[in-house]
Amino acid sequence: MSGLGQSGSFTVPGKGLAAIRKLFRADRANESQTSGTIAGTQQASAYLLDPHTAVGVSVARPLLGGDTPVITLATAHPAKFPAAVAAATGIEPALPVWLADLYEREERLTVLDNDQGEVERFISARTRVLEEVK
Repeated sequence: MSGLGQSGSFTVPGKGLAAIRKLFRADRANESQTSGTIAGTQQASAYLLDPHTAVGVSVARPLLGGDTPVITLATAHPAKFPAAVAAATGIEPALPVWLADLYEREERLTVLDNDQGEVERFISARTRVLEEVK
């Protein structure tokens, strides 16, 4: 892994890579496939996908029907990508009710130094600890 910092890449040894490939699978969808998945899902089920979720659904579909369950989680709201969703479906997605005033809200941001410790402290100071589920 030290090569990552030096060259920007690293190699996973053959045995490790074989173990990873047994557990994980990856694929991709191009813009046409993504748009087609958004449109097809909307037509078939009246569910409006965002482009990121559409990539996951597009990649998952060929895996359906096997012995292993396939789960695809929605990763964003379609209103985050209104142009892509409208191009695929003709539907201009509206912001959810709780975000209707989003563009009128004051923008808040905090600039942090490029320091992992500072970022960790910032996140920890703003994280609520939930009780352990038993």
